[in-house]
Formats: sequence, C-alpha cells, structure tokens
Amino acid sequence: MGNYSKTSKYVLEPYQENKSLPELERLYESSYAVTAFGNISYGEQKKYTFSVLNEKEQVTDVILFGTNKNKVEVINQLCSIDDSVLNMFSKTVFENFNNIRKISFQKQYAKINSEEYHSYATEMNDDYIIDLPENIATYRSLLGKNIKRNINSSINRLKRDFADFEITFYEKENVPVSIIEKAFELNQLRMKKKGKASLQNAEMNRRMIERVKAHGLVSSICVEGRVASVIVNTIVGGHLYFHIISHDPKYDYYRLGQVNLYLTIKHFLEQGGKKFHLLWGEYDYKYQFKGEKHLLYSYDLLRKGESLNWEKTKHKTRKTVNFLKGITPQKVISYSKRRLSKRIKA
Repeated sequence: MGNYSKTSKYVLEPYQENKSLPELERLYESSYAVTAFGNISYGEQKKYTFSVLNEKEQVTDVILFGTNKNKVEVINQLCSIDDSVLNMFSKTVFENFNNIRKISFQKQYAKINSEEYHSYATEMNDDYIIDLPENIATYRSLLGKNIKRNINSSINRLKRDFADFEITFYEKENVPVSIIEKAFELNQLRMKKKGKASLQNAEMNRRMIERVKAHGLVSSICVEGRVASVIVNTIVGGHLYFHIISHDPKYDYYRLGQVNLYLTIKHFLEQGGKKFHLLWGEYDYKYQFKGEKHLLYSYDLLRKGESLNWEKTKHKTRKTVNFLKGITPQKVISYSKRRLSKRIKA
C-alpha cells in the first residue's frame, strides 16, 4: 500500500454501518479487510475509519477499527500496511482516545516496527498462498506427478461410475444456504470419522453464511443425486480465500476433496484469479497444490507508560487458562493415542 509522508494527510471519522468502503476492497483484496467482515465479526463494537490521502486527495490506505473497552481492535486482517501508516495510525488513536491502552493487530503479513511504542506478539499463524499462473496448463505443469495422477484417475473414475457427476459453482447471494449448511454437516462428519472435533460452531456458521452472501464462491459436487462435496470460499478482487473443504466419507475412494479443490482452482484461474489463499493449518495437500507458506503476525501495541512485562504476563496467563478450559476427555484420549502411535513406530 502507500506510505505516510509529509505530503500525506489523514482523516479519522466514525464509521456508519450502512456505508460502503470500496477503497478497502481495491487496496487490500482481502475478505478479512472488507466492511462485510467488520460488520459481521465486530458488529457490537463502535467502529471508525482512519484514511490516508496523498497530495492528489487520493486514498492510499484505509484502516477500519473498533473500540472494545480500553482496547482498539484493527479489523483489517490478511493484508500489508506500511509501517509509516501504522505508526501514524497508532499515534492518532492514542491522541484521540484517552481511554485506549493498547491497539490489537490480527493476522498481518508483516510485524510492526515502532520506535515510539512497545509491542509484543500475541499469536503467530500462517497462510498458504498459491500464486496462480496465466492458464491451467501452466498450473498443471507445476504440480507433482503423484497429485496429477491422483486427480486424473479420480475424475475419470467419477465420470465412469456416476453418470450424473457434476460440479456447480454458486456466487454471493445466489449461494443456497442449504449448500453452505451441507458443507458444515459434511465437515463435521469427516472430522468425526477422524476422531477429531470440528472447530465450527453455530455462531461461526452464521457469520460464514453472511460472509458468503457478500463475497462468496461455493463449489458443490453432486453424485447419485446427492451433494457429496462442498468447498466454501470468499473472493475479493483477484484473491480467493478458502474456508471450508468437505466431502462425504462414503466417497473417500474418489478423493472428492482433492477433485473439488482442483476444479475450484481451475474455475477461479479461468476467471482471472491471481492468488488462492489456503489459509491456516499446515497440511501436505496445501504444498501438493503449490501453496507457499507466508507467516502471519498478531501483536498488541501499548500506549506510552503501560508496562510491557505486565501485559505479557496477563497474556500468557490468559492463554494458559483458555488452554486448560479447552481440555476435554476426547482431546486427552486423542493426544494419548498419537503419543502411543509415535512410540510404537519408533
């Protein structure tokens, strides 16, 4: 994005829920940095915008943020904002909001470098990004022999065994809610078969449905007259964000998840897509499909005079408490099985 210079000026103003901010989509192309994401995920907070304008009065950066008690939460995520802009933003927030003690940045592609304020990391994550070439032939040439063979054989088997094999793509408000709900159902079914608990819950599902209606692309594979695989994505500009992959375990033999992912990549590429974000979680298939690992940083920036050591201690204590709260008998059993399996293999 741009940077904050002597010729730049900024505008800090309240954000109105019904106001569209096309600059967010144009500048960042992130479905985690758009008004729909802010309204859905930070709906209870009072929100503001910090806009940077160059000498030609053109908007070069926009930061959407909300206030949560004595903390500011930056809504822009999965994007890159220049250090000079972030520093001017932080200075402006602390000068205009006397009760704010810290500013929270989530999932940024770069750490903030501030000479004025203490900062500390609260989390580290990753995003696996496929840089898409100009056409599907070039993309296929980048794939390894095994994954290409598996995709080809699976598609051929599906066409041979199921005359009604079909993939359908739905976009935004045209996505049937029933298809999104099917993705939740199949994802839970698949996790259960693996002995894992699905991370989805009712509130997360509600938010995802709303985000899909604003920016969604959903792919659905049908065989034998039933929905057998669904992938839920959001798109902003030339960037696709991959949220949920699901398939009916009944069709494991056909590698429906891989087939659906490949056909979704193909569809998006043919639409002119530039980057396919596989998001967090390190899995072999992300590397097989040529996703490259990009680190994401979350951190808090403190007002001058706040104790860095005290904040770090509170954060560490909070993480420990949350971890202990999350321990369930199922997780203990699953962990014990993995440890035992490793010992047997050793």
